[in-house]
Amino acid sequence: MRVHQNKFAYVKRNIERFPEDFMFQLTKEEAEFLKSQIVILEKEDMRGKHAKYLPYAFTEHGVVMLASLLRSEIAVTMSVQITRAFVVAK
Repeated sequence: MRVHQNKFAYVKRNIERFPEDFMFQLTKEEAEFLKSQIVILEKEDMRGKHAKYLPYAFTEHGVVMLASLLRSEIAVTMSVQITRAFVVAK
């Protein structure tokens, strides 16, 4: 799951909730591979075309924790959907 920079502030303020098995920073090679697999920042006027920071990735546990921090209606809906998906998977 990709998190926009201003949303990442939630993570920074609650970093103790995100151990290494919940969130990790991609290597340069991993980020380049992902960019080659999907269209990211195709338009020249999009911010971040030449991002100076490597992106972070969240495991399924990290996504659940992230959803618990965000309070928007979309975050609540996603949290419910994630929980349902985990129950079905088990």
